[in-house]
Amino acid sequence: MGHYGKEMADAEHDYRLRMMQEILVLRDAGTPATLIRDIAKGRCAEQLREREKLQQMLAYRDALTALRNTTAYKAWVGEFD
Repeated sequence: MGHYGKEMADAEHDYRLRMMQEILVLRDAGTPATLIRDIAKGRCAEQLREREKLQQMLAYRDALTALRNTTAYKAWVGEFD
């Protein structure tokens, strides 16, 4: 697993752990079940933002790798004789 892959896994873990904690707090506080997930998600916005940022970085890296493997890119950078 690459550098971003480990960071992504850690970010996902942190987000899910925080969500679980917030859901339990809200449930114990008597919050209506229909609102718990939305409120918890709002309280975990920082972890969610970090997770989504890393998802985009991984997608960008994968797209760049795919582009570099195309014939058009190789022709453009002069890898063909």
